[in-house]
Amino acid sequence: MTSHSVTIGAATLMLGDCIDRMRELPDSSVGLVLTDVPYSSGATREAGRTACGKTMTRSTKGAGDRWFGSDSLSTRGFLHLLRACAMEWQRVLKPGGHVLAFIDWRMGDHLADAIDGGEAALFLSGHAADAMESADLKRVGLLVWDKTYFGMGTHFRHQHELIHHFTKGKGTEPLRRNVANVLRHAPVRFGAHPTEKPVGLLAELIGTVCPPGETVLDPFFGSASAGHAALTTGRRFIGIERDRRYFEAGWQRLANLTEELAA
Repeated sequence: MTSHSVTIGAATLMLGDCIDRMRELPDSSVGLVLTDVPYSSGATREAGRTACGKTMTRSTKGAGDRWFGSDSLSTRGFLHLLRACAMEWQRVLKPGGHVLAFIDWRMGDHLADAIDGGEAALFLSGHAADAMESADLKRVGLLVWDKTYFGMGTHFRHQHELIHHFTKGKGTEPLRRNVANVLRHAPVRFGAHPTEKPVGLLAELIGTVCPPGETVLDPFFGSASAGHAALTTGRRFIGIERDRRYFEAGWQRLANLTEELAA
């Protein structure tokens, strides 16, 4: 797969593997990592996980050529990916920078462990002496996205997703103090990407922890909703996407948006 980059106004979009492309970014160059990581909860490679698709609030089905087979990483693979991502996030973030990562309840603990070390490192290595060095990102809190109405479920139907909050060292002070840790936004229906997040929600997150003019990074940019939110709120954006179809759709979306903002 060929890797290349496109610059559109204040946005830079990069096609390719997220780890490889993040390694091209300078140290301490990003104010916020805002991303929707592969949930890996629709996997069929581990016993007991085949029924997850019946209760998911996001699509877990798709064509076989989709990256990770529609989020079908094993838990070990999921931890390995996130650990590698977290190391790059810690490097590219400015001191006091923030990470806001969407995750569903099934994989939330794995996300936290992969980022701030501890049990995940032992799990990955198998031996305490070979444990991975902590990514050294500080766990700050947990936000809830209330989707305003429920979707699929078993006994209790799902109406939320979780957003884990980390910082590089002591986080910068919030730009506003009137945002609760439960955010109510209706989900995107029939979007360009099966896990597309509403721009209003992303703009509220950005506007709380990322000053105007700073750079927002999304290493799994999908439909480029985070880029849309960043540009419309006066921030810069770097997005990375491995799937060429979504890369091209995101490029077109931000190109159109840049023209509208300039008009």
